[in-house]
Amino acid sequence: MQIRVEVREAVKNRRDVPTKSGNVATFFEQPVWALLFDRSGKVKPYPEEIVLPLKENEEPYPPGQYVLAPASVWANRFKRLDLAPKLLPVK
Repeated sequence: MQIRVEVREAVKNRRDVPTKSGNVATFFEQPVWALLFDRSGKVKPYPEEIVLPLKENEEPYPPGQYVLAPASVWANRFKRLDLAPKLLPVK
C-alpha cells in the first residue's frame, strides 16, 4: 500500500503563527496532492490537497509523481507512530 503524491509546482509557502508568549513561530510548507485511503482502506476516488512541512533551508520538491518514503513513518520512544513525510520520485 503506497501513498501517491503529485507535486504540481515547486513552491514553498511561509506561514507565521503567533504564539502564546507573543513570539512568532514560522513554518514552511509545500502544497501537494495526495491519493489517500478511506477508513476501510480503499483508495479515495480523487486526490486531496495537503501540505508537506519543509525546513527553512529545504528546497521544495520539483513537479512530478512521488510516493511517500517508508522512512517517513516510525515508532517514537513512547511507542507511538510518528510521521515526517519525505517523498520518493516514481520511476
